[in-house]
Amino acid sequence: ESRLEYANLLLADFDPRVDWILSQPFLLEGEDKGTRRRHIPDYLIVHADHTVCVVDVKPAAKLTIPKVRDSLSWSRRVIEPHGWEYRVQSEPDEVLLRNVQFLAGYRRSFQFAGGDVTAALGELRSPMAFGEAVRAIVPVTGG
Repeated sequence: ESRLEYANLLLADFDPRVDWILSQPFLLEGEDKGTRRRHIPDYLIVHADHTVCVVDVKPAAKLTIPKVRDSLSWSRRVIEPHGWEYRVQSEPDEVLLRNVQFLAGYRRSFQFAGGDVTAALGELRSPMAFGEAVRAIVPVTGG
């Protein structure tokens, strides 16, 4: 599950709506229909609009196991009344993940000539396909 958690964390880190991410943010503990439960969610995400989302990451295959479903349902019942979103994430889209992993390798400023990033950002003011972005910045950066 740690690779699955990493994949979902990487995607959240690239989401422009996300301001802050905390791993294993707190311990949920309490009674649920006569069962004592303890659970630590995987992530707490605070968005730019100050909304909060608690995330649990589970492989899709485990979501059919009654014990897992019951635990996640209990977490939802505890978290949502506080006005926070609760989300269960599984395997992300493979193409999206591979693209984000590729782009993550280029987040270090030492990999670019001075001024190129600033010039490129001046051209990339709205969402666009990767190929469009490359065509837009090549004349600006000389790449």
